[in-house]
Amino acid sequence: MTDPAFNLEDASEILISIGELILGDPEYHDTPWNAFTLVVDLDRGSSVYGYAYADDGSWQGACPGARDVLDRAVDLRAAMSEPGKRDWKLCVIQVSRSDPRVTADFEYKSTKRWKVTPANVYDTAEKLRPRQRANLDSIVPQPSKRWWRRRSL
Repeated sequence: MTDPAFNLEDASEILISIGELILGDPEYHDTPWNAFTLVVDLDRGSSVYGYAYADDGSWQGACPGARDVLDRAVDLRAAMSEPGKRDWKLCVIQVSRSDPRVTADFEYKSTKRWKVTPANVYDTAEKLRPRQRANLDSIVPQPSKRWWRRRSL
């Protein structure tokens, strides 16, 4: 029997289901947010934290679908696993209400990349704020062997 390899189709379906969990969380249906960013940490243990961003530019700590998102993130990491290569430690998942797309970015080495501390909580919230669609369209894609490690569906 061979080891399972990265499965793009499964990973894409799981990422979409995570976006649906975030968009469908009933706790946030009546709140004035326009985007969410969630950070999933699967390095030593597991945790999820995030931010809800409103149209007026304000933000607040939020974790829509946290338990279910965490479970699906474990599935996502398994679907992305490649024999002989390290699995990702952190994942940032972003969803916009106005343009229901799911964007994910993965960190394979440092768990400090998106770490929140009392000293950097405001900077981190701004750093993790989803970019507007117009800005994303102006980015010229750079070819990479790991193009799938940063997915926008």
